[in-house]
Amino acid sequence: MRAYAYVIATDSGAAPNFDAPMPTLAICKPKIRLGAEPGDFVIGFTGKNISPEPHGVCWAGVIQDKRTLEEYWNDPKFDTKKPNTSMTPDNIYRPSGDYLIQVPNSSHEQKNQDRDVSGRYVLSFDPAWYFGVAAPILPDHFGLRMIGGRRGHRTVELTEEKWQQLQTWLHAQAENIEVTPSTSHGRPVASRKPARTCS
Repeated sequence: MRAYAYVIATDSGAAPNFDAPMPTLAICKPKIRLGAEPGDFVIGFTGKNISPEPHGVCWAGVIQDKRTLEEYWNDPKFDTKKPNTSMTPDNIYRPSGDYLIQVPNSSHEQKNQDRDVSGRYVLSFDPAWYFGVAAPILPDHFGLRMIGGRRGHRTVELTEEKWQQLQTWLHAQAENIEVTPSTSHGRPVASRKPARTCS
């Protein structure tokens, strides 16, 4: 399995977008959206604006599907991610002939269009895990930590054995996290569940 690791500088709820029907990455990270394929794994580490811990996992997911920005806009299943229905929309590029037009939205300004559109594709994820500020620290032995720099992304090949171990670790971390699907900010909020006490 190919894994893409990067640092998510701002967790605003738009990239990735966790609105129904499934998590998507449609804006930002154009090189990942261009190169990654269904079956690949993406992991976002917390930037300093989210957590002081550089190896905390903000979110992760396995790519289920890859579609063009045009297909994304035209699929009614993803209308829930457009500006009129989402507080942090990522479905913001409407096809017009051979071009894509950015519709008014609260996520990205016009200056972001060239970079967004250069990614060409939208990635959807299943399964996916969201940890936010409750980000668990990824053990070093998985070999996915960002090393030597926090910009761009790195690509790592995971063996089937390593992937099974990583998936087990992610599921175990999720059991200790409580996620509220949406808030007034339009993004999930994650917090650690209270520790159990003996009575």
